[in-house]
Amino acid sequence: MVQTGLIDKRKKGLREYITVPSVSAVTLIGSLTAVFYMALNKIHTEGIAHPGVVMLLPIATMSWVIGILPIFMFLAYQDDFRQLNPILPSDYFVIAKRCFKAMLDNDFKVSEKNL
Repeated sequence: MVQTGLIDKRKKGLREYITVPSVSAVTLIGSLTAVFYMALNKIHTEGIAHPGVVMLLPIATMSWVIGILPIFMFLAYQDDFRQLNPILPSDYFVIAKRCFKAMLDNDFKVSEKNL
C-alpha cells in the first residue's frame, strides 16, 4: 500500500505542498476569518443597544468553525482531494461532505484512510 498525503514517510519538498488549490484554501480561510471578525464586531456594536443580539455570538462562532474545518482538512490531506479546489462552491461542498462524513463515522478522529 502506497502512502500519500501529509503522513507520508518519504520527504517531500515545499513545492509539492504549495499548489494553486492550497493557496486558494489559505485565501478562503483568510476571507472567512475576515467576515467572521466583521460579524463579531457588528454583533458587539449592536449588543450595546440591543443586549439580546449577544446571543448570536455562539451561532456565529460555530458557523465559522464549521466553515473553515473542511478547509483545514483539505490542507492536511491534499493528496486525498487532488482534483478539488475549495474556492469553487461545488468542490467545497464535496470536501465538506467527505470531511464531516469521515468525522461522524469515526468519532471525530479522522485519519488519512478515512477520507
